[in-house]
Amino acid sequence: MQRAWSVPESVRVPQRARVAMVVALAVSAACVSLGQLAPPDLHLVDLAFVEATLFESTLTATVRVDNDNPEPLVIDGAMVRLVVGGLSVGKGRSDACVEVPRLSSETIPLTVHLNNVRLATRLHALFQEEVVDYALEGTVYVLSGARTVRVPISQAGRLDLRGEKPEATRPSVGGRS
Repeated sequence: MQRAWSVPESVRVPQRARVAMVVALAVSAACVSLGQLAPPDLHLVDLAFVEATLFESTLTATVRVDNDNPEPLVIDGAMVRLVVGGLSVGKGRSDACVEVPRLSSETIPLTVHLNNVRLATRLHALFQEEVVDYALEGTVYVLSGARTVRVPISQAGRLDLRGEKPEATRPSVGGRS
């Protein structure tokens, strides 16, 4: 004869208390944001080649972080993907901790590693086009009190290969434009 295991009455949590705990956890998880602060905008400022090998090229990408808030933002690192002509060709990372003053901007260098094989599959098509679309997609890590908040970012633009000025589109945060 098998006995069913049961929880002693003194340890049981009433149904209302369990529901209250679940609601409290959901509300606290939803509060993991920047609160009333606007998320930062990222813009590609420059790309400089550092080195190239057969399979990988290393670049330094300089990105500008705009802070439209009346309080400073502390950016504690970033990770971005570089998309050229619709194809993800590399990843960039920075472990820099930068304070962006209120209503101001700062630049952050990112080390970007390009996959030359992936890029080579699109080179011929890219050189045939007069305008190439690019995008930076990723995450910036913003210190907010005692925690780090992951803020998704996306910025797209067009590079005119005829020598005209690059055209950037409005950055978006979390998929919004």
